[in-house]
Amino acid sequence: MVQGLVDYTDSEDETEAPLPKLPPLSMGDEGYKNEWLSFVYVPVPYSLSGLPSLLEKVVAHSHDLMLAYDHMDHEPSLHVSLTRPIILRKHEERSFAEEVLQAVKSLSLPRFSLAFSRFICLPSDSSERVFLCMELSAGWHELYALVQELNPRFQRLFGARGYYDKAQFHASVAFMDDVSVPRQQLIRHGHTLAEALNDALGQELCRVGPLHVSVLAARVGQHVHNIYLAG
Repeated sequence: MVQGLVDYTDSEDETEAPLPKLPPLSMGDEGYKNEWLSFVYVPVPYSLSGLPSLLEKVVAHSHDLMLAYDHMDHEPSLHVSLTRPIILRKHEERSFAEEVLQAVKSLSLPRFSLAFSRFICLPSDSSERVFLCMELSAGWHELYALVQELNPRFQRLFGARGYYDKAQFHASVAFMDDVSVPRQQLIRHGHTLAEALNDALGQELCRVGPLHVSVLAARVGQHVHNIYLAG
């Protein structure tokens, strides 16, 4: 069964910019035994041009395929991950955010734009969930440059696994986790759904946005640090 649009909880930061929302943490929002789920991402606001109406149609189309979404009880917010989840100790938060800042400075990366190209299905490598995602096209090279700069820094300091070798940058919009269905069958359902959505809504997806990226977010537990790109 497809669950509701991926849900996000509020977070706080010391900067003036509006803050994104992220998925509930599996180890608890306040950390588990002083361990904090952490990652770097690009926020994708729900208000992005064309996105709200598209997501409504995704929900309706999934009902037509008998892969029902739960009802949306508040506005979702999406994101594009640039790292795999990293488990950090609280005292590592400052160095984590500082490394993201230094990576951005090292690249001298100016602001850039992202655009979506198609729906895809991606199975999780850490759970039984299968995700329905919107894959990015425009902006791929800039995101990949960031990943290549972040990977060695986080591997050296935190022993983190690098981002996927075959990077498919995406925003997850829903997930399937029906434990009564064999995983491979669930994955096939996901691919079928993605193909159907591309046929029905692919052109509309390509018209969403574009998303103008001026900030990256580095999250440690409930703390979010905004790192701004060059002007």
